[in-house]
Amino acid sequence: MTSKYVADTLRFLCQQPRSAGSVWNAAAREFLTAEFRAMGYAVRLQEFPFTGWELLEAPRGVFLTPKSRPFEACLPVVWSGATPGEIEGVIQPGAAGLPDYIATFEAYYWELFPVVNEHGVAACLLGNHTIWPQSRDDASDPTPYLMIGADDWMFLRVALHRKQTVRVRLSVNSRYLPGQKIANIIAQRGETPSALITAHYDSFFNTVGAHDNASGVAALLCAARRLAESPLADQVAFVAFDAEEWNKFGAYRFVEEAERSKELQRIKAVINIDSVGVGDRIAHFDDPEMLTPFDAYPFAQKGIHAVQITSTGDQPFAHWHQPGDNLAIISDAGYKLIGKTARIVERLCRHQPQHKSQIP
Repeated sequence: MTSKYVADTLRFLCQQPRSAGSVWNAAAREFLTAEFRAMGYAVRLQEFPFTGWELLEAPRGVFLTPKSRPFEACLPVVWSGATPGEIEGVIQPGAAGLPDYIATFEAYYWELFPVVNEHGVAACLLGNHTIWPQSRDDASDPTPYLMIGADDWMFLRVALHRKQTVRVRLSVNSRYLPGQKIANIIAQRGETPSALITAHYDSFFNTVGAHDNASGVAALLCAARRLAESPLADQVAFVAFDAEEWNKFGAYRFVEEAERSKELQRIKAVINIDSVGVGDRIAHFDDPEMLTPFDAYPFAQKGIHAVQITSTGDQPFAHWHQPGDNLAIISDAGYKLIGKTARIVERLCRHQPQHKSQIP
């Protein structure tokens, strides 16, 4: 396994964002298909209809009362609806029976602040003590959403605790893109593999996603190269999921299709690789409660033993879903982490666990 192969893979994938449904997402799919075929694997694409989303203009917001000030941060929320230009309204927690909190990726919880005007709930703000751009869990809710910064979240909570009226002005300019298609890439040599090695190849819409998850894709390809000449290759399939950044959309569709075709019954283990290019060490775990943000989770929900591999470190990663997640953050140590991940995958394949995960 050469560092040059990893570097070339990352360099190709990180030329443009690979958001699901985009032109560069399709280019990445063609690249991965060619790589798997060059290793001797049979490759098929698993296509699904998909409603995409596009941010047309950065969201904007300002507090009008109890103190006039612009939002310190105003982050987009994927699959958010759009406002009809600028709107004004008053924050009313619990309006229209809305919950106090919502989850994204079925894992991260955000306090929900409805913005109410004469038309009802006109928009919603999301906040917490730590933020990064998020995706709604599906495209079914046309309500405009935006995420505010930690200081604004605290300012808002204090004002509401004091029973002050909080009036805001904001705009969200985005649109849905119906009629798109996404495609999972499935590469295998044997006809009835009992284990899957997976990684998502899409990125968040605003970043090339060097760490999240071009690094995981590079490790997936390295693992496929390591196993290509091994008898183990007949027992595993390699799957590159699309649309992970849209609440694991591709992984959920894969599981649904495999369950419908009865193929899910022969899958005994899944090893998912996500974000292995930054940090001090590689971690792998199979606690179902820790799997919720990852493509491993839809499999664990079905009782399949699922292992997640990711990198970790003493310092939190500061560039999740941000333009700063680019090639510059992958150091020589990052290349070593990617290579180590491939070796861990090979070792795990040789010692497939027999027990299953259980999620209530």
